[in-house]
Amino acid sequence: MKHHLEWKESTLNIRCWACSEILISISTDGSLLSFDSMPNRFEIICPNCHQTCEYSLFEDKHGSFLKSHNWDSDIDGRDFNGETGENNRNILRQYKSMLLKNETTIKFFDAEFKIVSDYLEFLGKYGMAGFKKNSKFIDAYMENYREYDDLSIHREKLFRRAINRFYQLIEAMKFEP
Repeated sequence: MKHHLEWKESTLNIRCWACSEILISISTDGSLLSFDSMPNRFEIICPNCHQTCEYSLFEDKHGSFLKSHNWDSDIDGRDFNGETGENNRNILRQYKSMLLKNETTIKFFDAEFKIVSDYLEFLGKYGMAGFKKNSKFIDAYMENYREYDDLSIHREKLFRRAINRFYQLIEAMKFEP
């Protein structure tokens, strides 16, 4: 199916949904912009805040539109279930935002974000909230992880350190689900 977008203004600015940075700016001499595309969606990674912004072309009775989606593949690609899962998703979204804010915490993003997101996904599958630290939940996650992958003493320490730092940051920042 071919998708079509007609923009009646002479300038089209596509902005990041998270920080409003202009990702793409297209200008004409005053004539309208017209796009034809086979895929109906595309993603752009913002160079400013590193969020993945998703957009789609769609048509309805009022015309054709470019819609921005509040989509983050690191978070929205995770399998969170129910209301508790959505709370865990919101906590993870706030945690990621906080990690990417300054240089002292951005170094933990690559090393620890995946561990914490996997941990919160585990909690969501069992209807457990990740907002309050619970040693039994952490131990259950570690046991579950051991069933699927080798977990050396060094890796277990890394996992526990990442989860503990996550809870320290939540407490310090007064995050809310």
